[in-house]
Amino acid sequence: MLYLSEPVHYNLEIYPFCNNQCLGCGNIDFAIGKKILASTWRLILEKIQPHAAHVRISGGEPSLHPEFENIIRTLSDMNIPFILFTNGRWQNPDHIINLLCQTPQCRGLLVSLHSHIPEIHDAFTTVKGSFSETLTNIKKSIDSGLTIATSTIILPSNTDAIQEIISFHQKHGIYQTTFSRYVSVKNHNFEINSEQLKSVINIIELNRNNGYRAEYSVCIPQCFKLSSSIGCLSGITYCVIDPWGNLRPCSHVPINCGNLLEKSIKDIWCGTEMKSWREMIPLQCWDCVEISKCRGGCRAAAILNKKDSDPLMTQPLSKSDKTCSKTILNENMIPVKNFNIRKEPFGLVLINENRVVPVDFEAEPILDIIDGISTLREIKKCYGEDILNFIGHLYKEGIIYCHR
Repeated sequence: MLYLSEPVHYNLEIYPFCNNQCLGCGNIDFAIGKKILASTWRLILEKIQPHAAHVRISGGEPSLHPEFENIIRTLSDMNIPFILFTNGRWQNPDHIINLLCQTPQCRGLLVSLHSHIPEIHDAFTTVKGSFSETLTNIKKSIDSGLTIATSTIILPSNTDAIQEIISFHQKHGIYQTTFSRYVSVKNHNFEINSEQLKSVINIIELNRNNGYRAEYSVCIPQCFKLSSSIGCLSGITYCVIDPWGNLRPCSHVPINCGNLLEKSIKDIWCGTEMKSWREMIPLQCWDCVEISKCRGGCRAAAILNKKDSDPLMTQPLSKSDKTCSKTILNENMIPVKNFNIRKEPFGLVLINENRVVPVDFEAEPILDIIDGISTLREIKKCYGEDILNFIGHLYKEGIIYCHR
């Protein structure tokens, strides 16, 4: 399995506590300890800044950090693009919104919203009125020009209303709905059965095919059900840094790989703990035609359930199980680069914030063909069908865009 020489995607858990008390919170149990000040977070950010293509600021509830504004200013000073993962319950909403609007490195917010029905959301957060407060601040943020996506955990209480949730979000101008399967073992009452999950996947895929941005967060094995879910990038491009500077491969597991205040990012990333994490791919997965997309399912789900593999896994898929889809673009459209190039020992890596596509070194001259001037018809005429298909692949991966 290929992995980058240093991570480019980071989840910074800047504060351990939250003003929601979600019954099925997927974060690990944070031990009580001395919280990192903004000045110390600056030291950590200085270490990751040369590599960071995209950062998620999370917690707990990150806005509760006493020096939240200073941390955001530091990200801005270092020109690190980020999103804020928040519950939307802010002590001073107008100040938070103004701060983020004035920070060009802020790419938007990911807001926890687990239903379109207030009582269901509030029952999960255990805070009465949390739905109303969160939705009010979502509306304020959208009205101020911020891009909002939502994070929704798939629960027994909302599986029959996935389409209603998506429609509700569309109605309120929410850019994207992200759905997460429940992977914690804190409360088995929040688990759903296989048929319910497959039904949810069907609805998500239908909405994606109709052009709405419905996404998966926690990955779902392709052998469970073929879908557009992409395998986890933890240990490949992504890691987590907790409120005390410890690096972990994933936010759901208490695996401490080393402390960034004591070691370099490269030493930890290439250390034995991360190596062991990357090797946690079941042997049978290597016989599966979807291994490069699925990457062996969710390691956190396997660990938390004390299993050797993701509990949703079934049997390896063969070529006959795989379905192919075509992307049709107007031949007069012009492809435009939307990525930075990073060189790795195994080839080139094309990075567009949270999107990463590895290609061979031989692809470099092909990338030069994408000049922002030539149309798809001209490219096909000069370079042929194979080059056009390669450009189509980059388009599907979100690494380039097309305009007329």
